[in-house]
Amino acid sequence: MIASALWKKPTESFEMPSGAYKSLMELASRQTVTGLLCQSLMSNNVKLQKMDAINTFANLRDIRGVNENLNAELIALCSLLRERHIKFIVVKGATIGALYPEASSRIPGDVDFYCGTDNFEQAKSAISEAWNVEYEADEAGEQHIAFVHNGIVFEMHYLLLKFTSPRLQAVFDRMILDAKPCTRNVEGVEVPILSPEAELVYTYLHLYHHFIELGVGLRQICDFAVLLNQRYDNHKVRLLLEEFDIRRGFTAFEAICVEKLGLDEAVLPVAIDKKDRNRIEPVLQLVFEGGNFGKYSQKYTVRSGIRYYIDSFTRKIRNYWQFYSLSPTMMRSLFFRSIPKKIGQALKR
Repeated sequence: MIASALWKKPTESFEMPSGAYKSLMELASRQTVTGLLCQSLMSNNVKLQKMDAINTFANLRDIRGVNENLNAELIALCSLLRERHIKFIVVKGATIGALYPEASSRIPGDVDFYCGTDNFEQAKSAISEAWNVEYEADEAGEQHIAFVHNGIVFEMHYLLLKFTSPRLQAVFDRMILDAKPCTRNVEGVEVPILSPEAELVYTYLHLYHHFIELGVGLRQICDFAVLLNQRYDNHKVRLLLEEFDIRRGFTAFEAICVEKLGLDEAVLPVAIDKKDRNRIEPVLQLVFEGGNFGKYSQKYTVRSGIRYYIDSFTRKIRNYWQFYSLSPTMMRSLFFRSIPKKIGQALKR
């Protein structure tokens, strides 16, 4: 059903019992793809019980309303920063959603945007003066500040991704610095984004980072799939993957997009093979266990206390070990730099 929504490929009409509908909706909610499922149910004329049909329509209406609000705020941000000649780029879902056949069916999250060190303080002052917002630092205080405007959460980044490996951090910083900004049309407004190759690799790195550390839902993989369906300088993509030593992880997620989400294999910037297909089930097992950002596999609702840290630490070690081959350089850095640091922090607590 999700594949049908992603590529507008119709399925045969069928009847769905109420019990099956409720189970499927619960699963879609955990994976943050409720809008895509509802869109698919309606466009494929799936026969639902009356209350299920009403629920489907209401869900889709509400998600579209949130998308309208988010896009309006995104456009207001672009207008504000452009009026003051402040350079910025928007990353992740706020613009990737525009690539979906039905952009309003994607459940939106935050608006993430990046301002380099030359523009960050200027942007911070401009937004504070115009919108009268209060800023809040991220938990680690290392990547962004956040604020809320008209009910929409914004994350203003001064660093798009933090690596434990100095070499990988240098490669990433150079990729962002060298990326020639492009634009993507959102509701008739050209929104600045990274270059195509940098956007694809960054989006994958962000997806993979959350997959290893916390977990991801299908929404993030769907974003990766619609990005893969664009045109790239494939040679540039492959060079970046080699520099980051993440080719095997990238192709494993490509395989999921092809085999499970119906992406045309011919569009892939990097070819997949049997090894990549063999990695599909272990990756998806973690995705379906944890759901969006892995919150459904967490034993503790409050992210504090010795039991939470032990549980979180154990799961991360398992993930690092199980998926070591997908990003060897990154994993070695996590084992020899990140883990000892976290153990020290835990002991201090």
